[in-house]
Amino acid sequence: MKRTPRTQISESGFVLATVLVFLIVLSLVAFLAAKLTRSDIQIVNNLQNEKEAISIAEAGITEALYRVSVTSPQCVSVPSVTGPGSATDSCTSPKFDSSLSPNPSPTPPGGLAANSYHWGLSRSVATSTAQVLLSTAAPTLVSANNSAVPSLQPASLRQTYSTTSSGGTDTLKISWDVCTAVNVANGCSAVGAIRTYTKPVGTGEVAQPRHVLKIVSTGQSGAARRAVTVWAADITKNNDAGLVMTGSGCGDGIDLGNGSATINVGGTIAVNSGYTTAGPPQPCSAAVRGGNNNSVTATAINVVGQVESSGNAPTYTTSPVNNAGAVVDPYANVKPPCLTSPAASCASTLETGYSSYPPSVQNHSSNTNLPTSCTGTATAPTLCTISGGSSGSPVNINPGIYYGGLEITGYVQFAAGVYIMSGNGNNGGTDPNIAFDMTSGHTGSTGTGVMIYATNNTTAGCTPAAKCTYGYVYLGGGNTTIGITSSTTTGDPYYGILYYQDRADTNAVSMKGGNATAFNLGGAVYASNAAMSIVSGTNVNVNGLLVGKSLTMGGNGNLNVTPPNGQSLAGLFYRPIAWQDF
Repeated sequence: MKRTPRTQISESGFVLATVLVFLIVLSLVAFLAAKLTRSDIQIVNNLQNEKEAISIAEAGITEALYRVSVTSPQCVSVPSVTGPGSATDSCTSPKFDSSLSPNPSPTPPGGLAANSYHWGLSRSVATSTAQVLLSTAAPTLVSANNSAVPSLQPASLRQTYSTTSSGGTDTLKISWDVCTAVNVANGCSAVGAIRTYTKPVGTGEVAQPRHVLKIVSTGQSGAARRAVTVWAADITKNNDAGLVMTGSGCGDGIDLGNGSATINVGGTIAVNSGYTTAGPPQPCSAAVRGGNNNSVTATAINVVGQVESSGNAPTYTTSPVNNAGAVVDPYANVKPPCLTSPAASCASTLETGYSSYPPSVQNHSSNTNLPTSCTGTATAPTLCTISGGSSGSPVNINPGIYYGGLEITGYVQFAAGVYIMSGNGNNGGTDPNIAFDMTSGHTGSTGTGVMIYATNNTTAGCTPAAKCTYGYVYLGGGNTTIGITSSTTTGDPYYGILYYQDRADTNAVSMKGGNATAFNLGGAVYASNAAMSIVSGTNVNVNGLLVGKSLTMGGNGNLNVTPPNGQSLAGLFYRPIAWQDF
């Protein structure tokens, strides 16, 4: 049988197809891998650009915070920059003042006026701005409230957080944070006002409402662009205030008269004359004033308005700072003493934690050491005059409520506690409305842990009506020797306060020292809404803060104030209080 040969089938085409498929798959894998690699590189580059952009923007913020915090003048030299000269910023050209402090101290020779680029951050213009540029030009005033200054970075290291022209979108811009709506809790008292921030304070520190700066810095790297906005406030610790004038009117402040009065404060003098809650400060030109025979000494003199600095002006041993931030009442959180009991009956705004609470009525019936004429009660206040006693055998008196007030012309031993003056009485002299008086005769009084409180109490049913309101206060005397001191007990709500006048009491407080020796007050004198005065030709020492609405010095009067923390206030330090980046 003949066999037919089997046909041989070629496999060469199948192998080729297989190879082609593998090549296509490998090509796709390689393409996808390359594409993913390029995408990863792009992502990495974008992330790197984002990081660089935010770093550049933050570098601008750092420079801005430095420049608003350094004390003026801070003379620096930057390559290719020629400063405007000492007539404008106290620096010899080619150097220029790098400080952008809103509080230049001392004020540049050109003043906060059209020829001073410091005007760019004037506190008196809410819309004022300062721009940090890459320009190598000298600092210039772009307009009455807009200044332009060069960056401190050398040309080779300059970052793009600023442009070369004023008003550029990348300009590092420093301005006040202007309120667009009323929000008192958020520091906005009125539309158009500069936002304020009151930092939390420590023990013994004075609170201040600080104006808030808004700093905007933009960084760009490649296509990435990031903006950082920081809100910053001066949070310098200020616990050295010695003399605080809370009155905001231009007629408030300190008046030294035309004699030879002197004021010596072992700390800061703070004067709020010119302060307004609804906008920039008033242009008060003489918040501290007086003849050129007067002198004022302090570690710092900060005035919201301006001190009298030309013509017949006082001598200042420390250059005053005008247009400064206002100081909050340092004892604003100290409550007035409650007069009633039990404590549950007292309003939350009144203090019951003082050592002599509840207070008892003090008259001859409750304390036979008092003269029989001391008969004051809530419904019939009568001035209690103490004229007896001697240096070796003083009249012992107790804390409590003195309805009708207290006049001391003799020798008194104060027991520790709070002495409450409610209502007022007539001593038969020229002063019909006395709440407290220690200025007559040759008094010699002592006591430790004492606070005298002048209330605004008007008890229902009180008669006669003329004696049912608060009266005037006189501290000191012609030849007095006063040895009363405030409480130094930790935790006492009236720690360090010798005299406290109710904030609603607007009656004047007169301090009269000795003619040859000083009258010493062993604690703070606090009358935030009262006009204070030092009697002509006398010497008064206050060992604590002196807080009032205004102060008038009599001719040749001398006032010495020693605050509990006599530290020097050295410069302003702006720190971020809020941060936002885009």
